[in-house]
Amino acid sequence: MFNASFVCMEQWQPLLGVGVSRYSNIFGLGMDAALWRHTALNVSYDYERGQRNTAQSLIAHLNVAF
Repeated sequence: MFNASFVCMEQWQPLLGVGVSRYSNIFGLGMDAALWRHTALNVSYDYERGQRNTAQSLIAHLNVAF
């Protein structure tokens, strides 16, 4: 159980239901590519699996300098 205080309140309250996983696995994979002289593409994938949840994310960035 965690205790938390909120802005403008000096009263501490327990946060019920917020638990920390005993174990977790994280896998990440990324790629950077220079497409043209001032253009680059960055792509990354992350997968996380824990005791209570799983999460995935796919992120793509296109950078253009001018």
